[in-house]
Amino acid sequence: IYIHVPFCRTLCNFCPFYKKLYNFNQCSKYVDALISEIDSSTVSGQANWVYFGGGTPNILTAHQLTRILEAVRSKVNVENIGIELLPDILNADYIKEIKIAGFTRASIGVESLQTHVLKGTGRSAPRKETIAELVKQVKYRGMWLNIDIMIGLPGQTGESFIEDIGEIIKMDPDRKS
Repeated sequence: IYIHVPFCRTLCNFCPFYKKLYNFNQCSKYVDALISEIDSSTVSGQANWVYFGGGTPNILTAHQLTRILEAVRSKVNVENIGIELLPDILNADYIKEIKIAGFTRASIGVESLQTHVLKGTGRSAPRKETIAELVKQVKYRGMWLNIDIMIGLPGQTGESFIEDIGEIIKMDPDRKS
């Protein structure tokens, strides 16, 4: 089951998916409408995955995500739950809350660690230390983790891409080859 959360803080120029700038009222209406649609559906059975993509799914509060998951779980048995996360608005408390809600996978959308590359996309660059701490928190919670790094962004070179990969690898010293 894929749940698209179309709201974003900024509209990145590389993203081809349907998205709208975040508006609290629209977002609240979206969550209520989504839950209503799930409740009225006839879907049932087993879902290997529920995945929240976007947009920026973690623009929703952990409580909103929990409400959506409760509606899904009232219809189907769910094995795994994943979510795309924007690191700029992510912290340890949020990671803890989504783990409690039942999330088992986190996909952190770093895209690049190069400030000049991200500036060309309309995104800000989180500090490497911030990303490393988020990696640590996700792993501490026992969740599966992937970090999205893009290639071919404006201003990016092969060398800067390889540098990003090297920095990401250093953030997880316990990773198995």
